[in-house]
Amino acid sequence: MKTLWLMLTLMTLAACTDSQSAAPDGGPESPPTSGVLLDYQRSGGFAGSTDSLTIRAGGRATASGDTIPSGDFTVPDDLLSGLRQELDELDWERAGDEPPNVACADCFVYEIESGSERVTTTGLGASGRELGDLLALVDSIIASSDLR
Repeated sequence: MKTLWLMLTLMTLAACTDSQSAAPDGGPESPPTSGVLLDYQRSGGFAGSTDSLTIRAGGRATASGDTIPSGDFTVPDDLLSGLRQELDELDWERAGDEPPNVACADCFVYEIESGSERVTTTGLGASGRELGDLLALVDSIIASSDLR
């Protein structure tokens, strides 16, 4: 009888735990607070520099590169919220859409990854129009760091 009671209690606890991980409307689960929200790399340009930024869902970030300060910092809540919204609204297909026959000796190449989405682009044409707000937000996040 104790075994049956213990099994029922464990099953009830498991059901409660599972129901709390889904969104209230039955939608997908909330993003984890420890996973990577954004991996960003910019390379090239006239000087041939490479800069990288990784932002975790909880707001911790790591920056490194030739033109940005290196180290760990915390992204301010307002910028983190803006980043989440920008990534949710990003048209990943359009973000990777380059003009035909792109030939640009001194362009930057951006590699951006979030979840299962990934794009590598120079940010010209439709991709530049789609990524403009995200790239400006990344610049704001780097500028907000206490690494300088």
